[in-house]
Parts: sequence; structure tokens; C-alpha cells
Amino acid sequence: MFVMLLQAQVITIVSYYFHVWFKPVFKPFYRFIDQHDPYFFVPSKAAVKEYPALLCHAMPFLVVIVVGTSLAKYPVEIT
Repeated sequence: MFVMLLQAQVITIVSYYFHVWFKPVFKPFYRFIDQHDPYFFVPSKAAVKEYPALLCHAMPFLVVIVVGTSLAKYPVEIT
């Protein structure tokens, strides 16, 4: 019971610092990436549970890099 009370306090403190400190700092980065990467979005927990491959869209510029490297033609030198 004591450990559960400690865990509840830790969760409360971590969520407070997340909303007050981390979220305002990372919000401009999120907006910048959202404007420049057309494939970037953060899926909901239910969507990830149903389609785990959606997590690749939550990584900035990953889809663009994968598509770009798969479409790139590598020069082949025949000597």
C-alpha cells in the first residue's frame, strides 16, 4: 500500500513537470516539424494498438528518408 502511494505521488509530480516544463519547450519543435514534414503525425494509442506500423510516422522525416533512399538510383560502374 505504501509503495502504491509513493507511485501515485511520482506519477503526479512527473505529469506536472511534463506539462509545465517539457511540453512548452518541445511545442515549437513539434510545430516546425509538422509544417515541414507532410507525413509526420502522432497517432493515438488506440490506432497504434491496431496498426503498429503507424509509429514510423511519429518519427520526423523517417518516411521521407525511407522513400527517398528507396527511389534513389545508385550508379553502377562497369569497367
